[in-house]
Amino acid sequence: MSILQKFAGADGLILASPVYYYDVSAWMKIFIDRNYFLYTHDTKCKARAVGIIVVAAGDGISGAVRTLKMLVEASNMAVAQDKIFVVRGYADGPGEIRNNTRVVQSARDLGEKLVDSLRE
Repeated sequence: MSILQKFAGADGLILASPVYYYDVSAWMKIFIDRNYFLYTHDTKCKARAVGIIVVAAGDGISGAVRTLKMLVEASNMAVAQDKIFVVRGYADGPGEIRNNTRVVQSARDLGEKLVDSLRE
């Protein structure tokens, strides 16, 4: 099963990216671009809840969150706005976010909210 099939068939998703140059990473952008295939072939994604996690050293978090929300909209997901959970965090170097207990706990809470929303 391809990653696109898994993506389209998932009940819930967590999309996460560091911020590079004021937006999502190149790897996330590649993933977004690959999803264009689903969009152009009228494939609807099953997801009913989505988590978004974005970490930056400075500016760009809002732009990256906006990009990931646009992916949710373009993927024809039936996700209500109250089923999109977002965590934002700041870190200067690789792995540093692990030391930010507030963000780590917020990410755990995001996962719990996502699962709870899928049980409803």
